[in-house]
Amino acid sequence: MVLTIEPALTIPEDRVYIRLEDVILITESGYENLSSFVPIEMDAIEKVMAEPGMFEKYVPRKATTPPAIVNRER
Repeated sequence: MVLTIEPALTIPEDRVYIRLEDVILITESGYENLSSFVPIEMDAIEKVMAEPGMFEKYVPRKATTPPAIVNRER
């Protein structure tokens, strides 16, 4: 079984919205935190956020020319 634990902190007047999430795998012998590799310290989070994302790492595909519009009225 897999569960998520999602505590959140919201301070609307300061426009602060923080949501933490852990994904926990329940096993016969206990549990495993599948998201334990995710950084939790501010400096480490900022370092990861400054890195290029997966979409920035790949070269975008060339744009294709849309098909011509055919005027069917005569």
